[in-house]
Amino acid sequence: MASSNSLVTAHGGFHPIPDVKNNKHVQELGKFAVAEFNKKHHEAAALVF
Repeated sequence: MASSNSLVTAHGGFHPIPDVKNNKHVQELGKFAVAEFNKKHHEAAALVF
């Protein structure tokens, strides 16, 4: 039985990521996402990361 003082977090919930500009995993994921978008939408709507 959980106490009323226990902290419960939702699986997959939103939480801020500290230092996004220097987080290698986040940067790689962002570059991948932008590259995939650009492949599908060609140069008419190209994004820059």
